[in-house]
Amino acid sequence: MCGIAGFCNWKGDWEKNIGRMCDRMRHRGPDGSGVWATEDHSVVLGHRRLAIVDLSPAGAQPMVSRDGRYVIAYNGEIYNHTAIRKKLQAEKKAAACRSEKEKLMAAVETLKNQLALAGEEKTLSLLEVGARKERWQQEKEELSLKRDGKNSALTANLELCRKVKERRKDIAAVEETYIWMKALSDTANGTLSGKRKIELETYIQMAWFESVLRRANLRLLTMSSGQYELKREEEGENRKEKAGLDICVIDHYNGSLRSVKTLSGGESFQASLALALGLSDEIQSYAGGIQMDSLFVDEGFGSLDEEALSQAMRALTRLTEGRRLVGIISHVAELKEKIDRKIIVTKKREKGGAGSSVKIEC
Repeated sequence: MCGIAGFCNWKGDWEKNIGRMCDRMRHRGPDGSGVWATEDHSVVLGHRRLAIVDLSPAGAQPMVSRDGRYVIAYNGEIYNHTAIRKKLQAEKKAAACRSEKEKLMAAVETLKNQLALAGEEKTLSLLEVGARKERWQQEKEELSLKRDGKNSALTANLELCRKVKERRKDIAAVEETYIWMKALSDTANGTLSGKRKIELETYIQMAWFESVLRRANLRLLTMSSGQYELKREEEGENRKEKAGLDICVIDHYNGSLRSVKTLSGGESFQASLALALGLSDEIQSYAGGIQMDSLFVDEGFGSLDEEALSQAMRALTRLTEGRRLVGIISHVAELKEKIDRKIIVTKKREKGGAGSSVKIEC
């Protein structure tokens, strides 16, 4: 037979105590055990089960009523349990039938109230019922089509989601490559945010330009009596504009650094001539480079004063060393006197029309 145990107002460890009591009765109920206690543990019940008639977990004890008011743990067998079970099942079915009937009557009453509110408490004709049925059937079909469309879209989206999840690693790898390539592209195109706007082509040109400026400054320092020196601007006016090949001028007389736009006409001519000569020197400095045998300078001399004109002529005269030809195109009278060999072009207006003549002086 089963074993039962319990106590009230125990001051010690109630879980340990009830466990020991149930273990002592293991021989009376080898098929299971159970414990129940109030919230304050003032009342504790224990049970050891010997399953004979009901072998399911539903026969485990202590048993608690549905409302939680009653708890029972007993040892014994209810001999008329079959008759009691049949009686209880019959009462349950009867209660269910009464409940279903009450629900049906309530639904009928609700429908009558709705018809009364709609002004249709009278019996509808078969024609009206048929018309409504057809309309509702049509609405049902339309809703079914919408539902099918939504289901199709959902199925397609789920399939797309599945494919995206499958390709997630590939997409992540492509995105990583794209980020790297985008950064490289922005660097080459000079569009990095917060950085100087220098394109790859400009960056390469900067290295050559530095060499040209070094050679040009040798000429400009001579022509300006050591006053001016050209320098490439390291920073632009702002980071939004492209930079890298702009130049400024160092004035060694007052130690200032200013824009080449501040140079006078004659000084600008000297700077331009120095750059042209510097480029020529840089090209010829490389092995296998092009030999610059001739150089022509067109105008610009009229903006020079007497001293600047003399300095420019000295620089051009040095270029003629080594059998190099330097040609000057100018209308300045002072310059004409300093040139030994000249080609003089003279305009003429005759009866047959305007023309020109050429005279060579050696």
